[in-house]
Amino acid sequence: MIRKSVLSIVLVAFSMALFITCSSNPKGVNSQNFQAIFRENNEAVVLIETEIGKGTGFFINSSGTVLTCYHVVEGARQIRISYSGRTYNATIERFWAAEDQAILRTDITRNRYVRVNPPNRRNMDLPGVLDSVMAMGFPTGPNLSINQGYISSIFPPTNSGMITLQTDTAINPGNSGGPIFNERGIVIGIATSIISPDEGSGIGFIHTIDWLVSLMPYHFEGHNVTTQPTTPAQHAISRATITLTPGRPYNATLQGTAEQRYNIRVPAGRRLIAYTESNLDTVMRIYNAQGEEIAFDDDSGTNLNARVNIRVPAGTYTIEVRGYGSGDTGPYTLHTITEAVVITNLTAGRVHRATLQGTIEQLYNVRVPAGRRLIAYTESNLDTVMRIYNAQGEEIASDDDSGTGLNARVNIRVPAGTYTIEVRGYDSGDTGPYTLHTLTEPVVITNISAGRVHSAELQGTIEQLYNIRVPAGRLIAYTESSVDTVMHIYNSRGQEIASDDDSGTNLNARVDIVVPAGTYTIEVRGFSSRDVGSYTLHTLTQ
Repeated sequence: MIRKSVLSIVLVAFSMALFITCSSNPKGVNSQNFQAIFRENNEAVVLIETEIGKGTGFFINSSGTVLTCYHVVEGARQIRISYSGRTYNATIERFWAAEDQAILRTDITRNRYVRVNPPNRRNMDLPGVLDSVMAMGFPTGPNLSINQGYISSIFPPTNSGMITLQTDTAINPGNSGGPIFNERGIVIGIATSIISPDEGSGIGFIHTIDWLVSLMPYHFEGHNVTTQPTTPAQHAISRATITLTPGRPYNATLQGTAEQRYNIRVPAGRRLIAYTESNLDTVMRIYNAQGEEIAFDDDSGTNLNARVNIRVPAGTYTIEVRGYGSGDTGPYTLHTITEAVVITNLTAGRVHRATLQGTIEQLYNVRVPAGRRLIAYTESNLDTVMRIYNAQGEEIASDDDSGTGLNARVNIRVPAGTYTIEVRGYDSGDTGPYTLHTLTEPVVITNISAGRVHSAELQGTIEQLYNIRVPAGRLIAYTESSVDTVMHIYNSRGQEIASDDDSGTNLNARVDIVVPAGTYTIEVRGFSSRDVGSYTLHTLTQ
C-alpha cells in the first residue's frame, strides 16, 4: 500500500521553486555498504497485511514493537505481521495522522531491530541533497527487496519537527512504512508516498523519524543512549518526584518539551481525570505502575490544553506533562479528579438510549445464559467503538465500523456469565445521542460426517460451528472458497487444539492434526467482516 495524493504534487512544485533539486552527478554510492546494511537489517523488516491492503514495517526494539505508515493500517480491523516464516497479529498502539506514522504492538520477542539516531542528535545525521539512501520493503509480495537512490530535495520541518525528503529511490506499492537507511546503516525515515504514474515517475517521499525518537525515546532501543532509561518503567517512574492528592490543583511552570511527572493514587472502582489549564499547548501521558503508557492526549482540553479521562484499576499512576514545542514555556495548573465508575445493568432485548461524550467510555453489564451468543450494536450518526469484557475484565471482542454507517457491532459466542459492554466515540468530536441494542441468540452447531462436503454461506467474522465424530487418528479439515477463511478446532472440553488461516489453497484454511477418538468442534469464519460469500467445508479422517 502506498499513498498517492495531491500533496505529492504540491511538494514537488514547492521544491522546484524554493529548494535545491538533484539534477546530475550524484555522490558515489558504496554498494558494499548497502549490502552489509541489508544483511544486518533484513530480519528487522516485516510484511504488514490487512483486509484493506499491505505494506511494510520494521522493529524498533526487542519487544516486537513495529513502526510503519499510519495509512497502511488506518481503518484496519485486523493487522497481520509476517516475520521469520510465521504470521502474528498486531494492534495499533499509537498513531500520528499528520505525520503518517504509527506504532504497532505485537507478541513477538527476541527479534532484530534497526538502529536510529539518538535523541540528542536529532536531524544532525540526515542525508543531504545528492546523498545516497536505501529503501527496504515488500513492494510486490512476500519477498523482501531493496532499492537505492539519492535525496533530491529537503523540505522545512513541520510543527512536530518531522522533515519530508524527496528521493528518486524506487518506492512502489507495498513499500509504504518501510525503513530508509543512510550509508551508515541508520534508519532516517519511512517510505511514505509517490507520485502516481499518470502524474509523474520516479519521485518518492520520505518522512523522517528523528522527531518520534525524541518524543518516545524509550520505544527505540537502537539509539544506545546511556542517559536514557532502559525500561519504560524506569522512564515513567524514576523521575516522578511529586505526589498529588486528587481534587487539589497543582501549579507549576512548564519548560518547553521537558517532561514533568506526578504520582497519584487511584482507589478501586474509580476513573482518573487529569487536565491542564494554561495559555500553552500541553501534552499529557499516563503510565501505570509497570511503566506502560496507557493514555495520551494533546488538545482535548480547553484551547490547546491536554485532558485525559480513563478507567483504571486501583493503583498508583504517573502523569507526565510537557509542552508541545520548545516555545511552550510558562505557568500551568494540573487538575486531578477520581470519579466512581458507573456501570448500567441492561436486559438483553431492550433498547438503551444514551448520549456519547467523545472518547469517554460508557459501560453496561449484560447477562448471557448458557448456550447463547451475544449480539450488541449501536445506532447513531456518530463513529462508535465497542469492546466486550468478561467477568475477569479481559477484553474478548472489539469493533469499530461493522454496523450500519460508522456504528459498532459485535456478534460473539460466549460461555454463560455477565459481560461488560464498553461504548465510546472514535474521537473527541463524536458527541451526541445513540441507542445500544443487545440480543442473545442460541448457538447453532451443525453435526457433520467425515467424508461428506458441507456447503454454507460465510457471514464475515461470525463463526459457524460443526461437530464431527473422529476415531483415533488424523482429522483433516479444509475450506474451498473465494474468500479468506479462518478455522479453529476445539475438543469436547472447549479447548482450542488447532487453528489456521491460509494453509489451504488461495486464502483458505486447512488443518491436519492427529487426535484421540472423540467429538470435535470445527469453527469457520471470515478473516474480516468483508469476507462474505459461499464456501464448502471438507472433512476427512484417517
